[in-house]
Amino acid sequence: MKSQIIQSRANPRYKHLKQLAQAGFGSDLIVVEGLKLIREAVAAGVSFESVWEIEADALNIACPRFRLGAEMYRQASPTRSGNAPLAVVRCPSLNRGEMPAPGRVLLLDAVQEPGNAGALVRAAAAFGFSAVVWLKPCVFPFHHACIRASAGTVFRVKHYLWEDAGPLASAEMPVFGADGHGEVGLKDVTWPQHLVLAMGNEGHGLRAEVKAHLTQRVAIPIAPGVESLNVAGAAHILMYHIAERHL
Repeated sequence: MKSQIIQSRANPRYKHLKQLAQAGFGSDLIVVEGLKLIREAVAAGVSFESVWEIEADALNIACPRFRLGAEMYRQASPTRSGNAPLAVVRCPSLNRGEMPAPGRVLLLDAVQEPGNAGALVRAAAAFGFSAVVWLKPCVFPFHHACIRASAGTVFRVKHYLWEDAGPLASAEMPVFGADGHGEVGLKDVTWPQHLVLAMGNEGHGLRAEVKAHLTQRVAIPIAPGVESLNVAGAAHILMYHIAERHL
């Protein structure tokens, strides 16, 4: 499809593109930046609204295409750099208040840093987790920095958004939580095939409302004098051990 050249910053489509760089909860559309991430979105079956580029790229996507000058591109880019294509896509669904079907589920309790969140989603996809639950207040899962940190794997898993931990009461699988003072050490845990793994906020850990639903609190052994691991590091260790039991 031939690209339409846009040269005016007053163009309504261009102004809308710039606004989407700050998309959050409630947004129907999001921006994906870079060939690799766009290809991940294509592979996941995400619906494309438009593609924006400086030079023609080898993207065979059936949607409107637009060309921008370098400076207009920079102003629209979420990262304010580079010359990779931008794509406007339909935001994947966030299942609100629902409990995921039995499987491997990662629950993120008030995780708010996009880089950490993206790394957690990437690990979840790598270790066979099919769903991620986001417990508010939390980062928007499709924030551009979260998409980038996930290497596009954010499009591979199902996402659930909860206002509170209430749905855990109906969980048909055990709920494990990372806790430095947990009653069971990592090497002594028997991981079932289906479970919820709950990880807490970067600064405060799991909240009491989540802890109330835990089947077991798991402690990762660390050297004396070290306060704790960060949430991404701890989650990587736990998810690896879970996946290893069921490969």
